[in-house]
Amino acid sequence: MARTTRQRLTPADMLGRVSSAAMTAVMSASPLGALLGGLVAAEWGLRAPILVGVPVLTVAAAVCFLTMRERG
Repeated sequence: MARTTRQRLTPADMLGRVSSAAMTAVMSASPLGALLGGLVAAEWGLRAPILVGVPVLTVAAAVCFLTMRERG
């Protein structure tokens, strides 16, 4: 859904740049999240990354929902 929305809202001449920037953000966030999850697990145990990650993902989902609702 995010890709479709991004393609729909982006001007055709900018689509390649916007798609590349989005992919760069995703590919940069993945190893960063793994590193942070490993550090949290090393400090507080294997369940801690889940307990930390769930609220973060819940907030991110709420922000995305509210942002999409305003545009929709």
